Amino acid sequence: MNTLAELVGTTHLLLFQLVVAAAMTGIIWIVQLLVYPQFLNVDARGFSRYHQRHMFGIGLIVAPLMILELALSGLAVWYFQQHPLQNLMVCAGAITIALWLTTFLVHVPLHRRLDNGWSEQSIQRLISTNWVRTILWTTRLGLLCWAILI
Repeated sequence: MNTLAELVGTTHLLLFQLVVAAAMTGIIWIVQLLVYPQFLNVDARGFSRYHQRHMFGIGLIVAPLMILELALSGLAVWYFQQHPLQNLMVCAGAITIALWLTTFLVHVPLHRRLDNGWSEQSIQRLISTNWVRTILWTTRLGLLCWAILI
């Protein structure tokens, strides 16, 4: 019985991961530099509604990508056992796990607080802690670029 990775092939598995990582890296940089700082400029009276619309819209985009990234990452860690790229795939997989943990242990609770209304402290914390995810996704993309090139 062939696995999905065997059917898709090594190069395609790397490319699929690269495309998803590139999409998430682009999104996280836009969120870091534009979206989250803009939260500070939204009127406090309309912030809850603004934030809820943001969460719904961004969720439609990032949820499927993050789930796909987790699946591809797990598949790559398993598939690249006994392969020269094994260590890179394990590192990239560990980064994926760190991204999920950071997202759900730090950022989801911060967004839940913001659902209740504008808070400069929560927004500033969201901006400062999001640098971790920005660096992690950028690093993951770099590792996958390296894997494609070697």
